[in-house]
Parts: sequence; C-alpha cells; structure tokens
Amino acid sequence: MSISRTAKSAEFQIISWFLEAGWEAYVPVVDVKGIDLVVKYPRGNQWLTSIQIKHSQPTSKHQGRIQNKWGRLKDVHFHFLVLFMPNNTSGFVFPFRFFLDRGKTIDTLRNGQPRPLVRDFYFNLADIDIAERGATFVQHFTEVWLDGKGM
Repeated sequence: MSISRTAKSAEFQIISWFLEAGWEAYVPVVDVKGIDLVVKYPRGNQWLTSIQIKHSQPTSKHQGRIQNKWGRLKDVHFHFLVLFMPNNTSGFVFPFRFFLDRGKTIDTLRNGQPRPLVRDFYFNLADIDIAERGATFVQHFTEVWLDGKGM
C-alpha cells in the first residue's frame, strides 16, 4: 500500500486512520470554512472536533511551509489543522491556538527536521510498519488534543 500524494487522497488517508482507530468521522458535504473532517473521540466523550487537513506537495520547494490565514480568532473555524507531508509520511497536528498572533508564513522545518517551535506537534511515520501508521498517527493526535495544547 502506497500513500497517495493528492490533497483529496491525503484527506482520505487521515480519515481512514481515524476510522481504523475506532473514532467516528464525519465529512462535510461542502467544504465550508475549511473544515475537512469532524471526529468524535471513541471513549465516552461527546465532543465533536473539527479538523482542517492540508498536505504538502512532494515537489514543493518549501515543504512544511504554512500560509497562516488564521492569525485572528475570528478567522479560525477549526479546532485542529493537520499538515500531512505524504512524501516522507510525516506531518504536524496543530491546535487552532497555535496560529493566533503569528506571522503570515510559518516554516515548520529546517533541513528536513521540525523547528523547536513546532516539535511537540510533529509526527513521523516513515519508520513505522504500514499496518501501525494509523494507530500511531491517532495516538499522536490524541496526545496533542488531551494534553492541554489543544482546545
């Protein structure tokens, strides 16, 4: 199984990982305000969490660069943003608060490694068995969500 490299396939990859881990996943019919996915934690929590999924093109000169469109609270319509870089099976899970009062461009990588500012949000699945990647990603998402960095 290879990981596809289009925006829609990146979304479906993230969705499938949540479903494999037992989360409920809802996909809006229309992409309104950048919400690509809504998930519900499987362990008794009734909260719905909205996620925007971005992916980095493998040929991008500035892989890991995010154009910050969410510098003010009124501009944010999601709880988390997942930046997925399929060419090296890595990425970031950012809570919405990360983007507030930051510059217009955020560079997440330096020489292929996460910058200190974003290190806690980074995940790398390249060395993980393909059958375990989904569980590893969702575990990382859950840690970011539950440890207070999230909502």
